[in-house]
Amino acid sequence: MRVRLSSALRPRWRYVTFKVWSERVEALDFGGMKDLVVRALLSVLGPTGTGRIGPWLVRSYRDLNAGILRVRRGQEEEARAALSLYRRDPKLGRVFIEVLGTSGTIKGAERYLSRIPKWDRERVGNREFVLYENGEVDVVEDGRIVAFASFECPLPEENRG
Repeated sequence: MRVRLSSALRPRWRYVTFKVWSERVEALDFGGMKDLVVRALLSVLGPTGTGRIGPWLVRSYRDLNAGILRVRRGQEEEARAALSLYRRDPKLGRVFIEVLGTSGTIKGAERYLSRIPKWDRERVGNREFVLYENGEVDVVEDGRIVAFASFECPLPEENRG
């Protein structure tokens, strides 16, 4: 028979929401996201530091390249720092993991996903353009981002103050 610990003795958890930006534009499935998080934590914190924070990938959002990572309470700042410091991945090339926020519940962590800008893809010839709702554009060739820019739509004359 399995003995349950009282709620006072069980570990407390925090949930870190993050988004992966990489040089190679590809959607990461759950396994790829898990491998990336493990490589990031091990490269920055080492095996003992990674074990201390007790990471567990709870959710992966393939369409957003985002995820929710469960860590021990009190260790969330170490996890945030380790994810943010990871810069080069053997499979994805240059990578940036943007930490969107931390929460005490999964539902609260999912609210941070609304901060990710929506995007659409357009193909012109051999180039692909990734258009974001906030006015940014990425130029993609052969699966790699080769240029990025942002633009502002000028206001019509009657709307200028």
